[in-house]
Amino acid sequence: MLFAVEIGARVIEYSGENKCEFIGKDAFKNVEIIKQNQICEDHNSIMYEVDGILKYIPNQNMETININSHGFRGHDFSEKKDLDTYRIFIVGGSTIFGSGTTSDDTTIPSFLQKKFEATHSDQKIEILNAGIGSAYSYSEKYLIENYLIKFQPDLIIIYSGGNDANNRYGVEYTVPGISISQLTPYVEQTDFVGLVKKFIKE
Repeated sequence: MLFAVEIGARVIEYSGENKCEFIGKDAFKNVEIIKQNQICEDHNSIMYEVDGILKYIPNQNMETININSHGFRGHDFSEKKDLDTYRIFIVGGSTIFGSGTTSDDTTIPSFLQKKFEATHSDQKIEILNAGIGSAYSYSEKYLIENYLIKFQPDLIIIYSGGNDANNRYGVEYTVPGISISQLTPYVEQTDFVGLVKKFIKE
């Protein structure tokens, strides 16, 4: 009887507030429903802070997501890199962060890290995930100029554009003291927006 009650409670729990957009998607067809719900629970539990832009609060550890001491997804790393290390940051929004992925090891930056380790085992290459959900070109530029530089990156790869096209910027994503109306001209000057406008005119 207790077993039946426990099962019933879990069914209600998983079919209620924990349900999210990831559950039942084609990408999850080989992922157990319990795992899918855990991914959703972890994703919805991530805590943010506003430090010039929207960022993740450091030191968050969940079953499928870990935010390190610098506020990035994945393992911790030293601010000062080793002399023989080639450090790469990948900047972007939720796609780079890996929203909906099964673990820190199944994000785009992690797959690239594994690829380099398999093909360039003689080189020490470090690929770090600087993806932040809802990030757009202006917030990414701010992140690079005001935060990433101190980590001595050798290369920064930017995967961006989708959130710019969807106008994802707002008060919580702005630099302190700049309103949405003041921010809009800056956003319109970004390379992505300029490229789209040029394409439309042609």
